[in-house]
Amino acid sequence: MRSLVSLADYLCIFTIDLADIEANDILQKGRSQLDFSASQRVSKNLSIYMGISNLTNAPISEVFGDGKPFDDMYYSSWGNIGVRFNAY
Repeated sequence: MRSLVSLADYLCIFTIDLADIEANDILQKGRSQLDFSASQRVSKNLSIYMGISNLTNAPISEVFGDGKPFDDMYYSSWGNIGVRFNAY
C-alpha cells in the first residue's frame, strides 16, 4: 500500500507567553505552510515513511499583545524519515 499526502496547513494565532499587562503578552501570529508526507508498505508488518514540513518557508512571527512586532524566525523546511514495524 502506498500513501502520498500533500497538506496546506493553517496555524492560527495563539498566546505563547503571558505578561502582567495584556499589551506585553507575546503571541505567535497565524501562518500557512505546505507539508508533504509519503509512506510505502514493504511487507505486512513493515513500512517506510518520510515527511517534509514547511515547504514554503513560512516565517514564524511573534508580536506583543498590542500588535507591535517582537520576533520573526525562519526555520526553512524540515523533515523526517523512518521505518514502522507493526507486530500484529
